[in-house]
Amino acid sequence: MGLAIGFGEDVGDAQDTYLLYINPYTQLVDRFLYTVMDRGRAEPRLKIVHYKDVEGVKLPIYRSSIDANWEGEIIGESWAEQISEDITFNNRFDKSLFEKPSP
Repeated sequence: MGLAIGFGEDVGDAQDTYLLYINPYTQLVDRFLYTVMDRGRAEPRLKIVHYKDVEGVKLPIYRSSIDANWEGEIIGESWAEQISEDITFNNRFDKSLFEKPSP
């Protein structure tokens, strides 16, 4: 399932566009297309996300991105990777803040 998101003229500094793909089995956004207008990037990039359960919270620990078109077809030559490691929580937030809301 895809979900398009944008921002109104008076919202934020840049008018980025996102096209989220929600995995029907996990109900997580596991890939999305996006622009970065404050860096002059009007053509989309595709980002693929892998999650890890950290203390009961699903976090996007591995992300890779590449130039793509709005159909999600890869047109770039190389992937950029972002990896998060050694994640811990010590902020005293109540874990219930991260629970999925009831329908």
